[in-house]
Amino acid sequence: MDLSQLQAIAGDCLSGGTFNLPPERFGDSAIRGLFRAFFPTGVRLGGAARTADGPGGAVRVTGRTVEPILALSDVSACVEMGMDGGAPYLSLRLSALPFAWTPATSFTGMGGTLVEAFTWQDVALTLDSRKPDALPDDFEQQLGRTPPGAALLSALKRGLTLEATLRPGMALQGLGWLLGTPRVRGAVEPDAAGAPRMWLKSGSLGEPVTLGTFTLPFGFELLSVLVEPGGGKGAVPSVDARCVAGLAFDTGSGTVTLPRPRRSPRPSRRASRSPRGRPKRPPSSSPRSRRWWMGSRCTTWCPRTDRRSTRWCWTAWNSRSPPMRRGCSLPPSAWRWPGPGRWTRAGWR
Repeated sequence: MDLSQLQAIAGDCLSGGTFNLPPERFGDSAIRGLFRAFFPTGVRLGGAARTADGPGGAVRVTGRTVEPILALSDVSACVEMGMDGGAPYLSLRLSALPFAWTPATSFTGMGGTLVEAFTWQDVALTLDSRKPDALPDDFEQQLGRTPPGAALLSALKRGLTLEATLRPGMALQGLGWLLGTPRVRGAVEPDAAGAPRMWLKSGSLGEPVTLGTFTLPFGFELLSVLVEPGGGKGAVPSVDARCVAGLAFDTGSGTVTLPRPRRSPRPSRRASRSPRGRPKRPPSSSPRSRRWWMGSRCTTWCPRTDRRSTRWCWTAWNSRSPPMRRGCSLPPSAWRWPGPGRWTRAGWR
């Protein structure tokens, strides 16, 4: 089936302002599965007319529903038939729904749940054979819930997308400052009894919080999971609402440059050496000083600076005073040298 055949089908089904599209006109399994799930007798529109073609030359017919679809009659509808990736597709968009519509209107299993605490505005229901917003198989596992049985999953009707603007009702009036009026969109997959699983997501709520190059956008989600109580009873939807926060890293140009930490240069062992390789003699306080100086390279641990260093240490000796270390005013008893022993007035012990 190609685009010319779809155009021929649209021309044959449109007559005298009535559009009657039976499922037998399509051989594609995805399109027939959509018919079988949501409108098994076909699509009938009154006041129908051809409109401008969609993307890729897709055929569009608008009108108002004659037979109930999702428990809705006499609402605006647009049928689109076209080719996507070499395969035919069919989509039906229902809009201009009644003012008092809630998901419980079309899905009886959601009566008395949290969805009735919101006012649903600018609602649009789209049935698409391509199933662009189908929920993943591990939908319940992502939320930390127990998944339904395989028999229930196989009986779910897929291909329905819900778009709406939510306004908190009287029961959630205290959250109006936080939620505002978010626009949500997501998939709705009902079972045969009208109990759906659903995941509606909104965009960012107001201005996101910015911390430097990090952005924290807050969003709103309304979700429903199916719970099987057992005892031969059907699945029951459990509806929750939550605010979620994401984390975005704004890199500007799309690249992130992190400076490599620079290591501090190691002190050169030749910095304190004389050209001949021997340590320089420190200046004497007096030309006739009786002290004589001995230079040695050693590793010490100073308890005052709490640092370990390897350097040339000068020790002054004379007959009247103990050895003195230049640059450290601690008494010799506080010096700690590697290995057993310590400096005393009598020498190394």
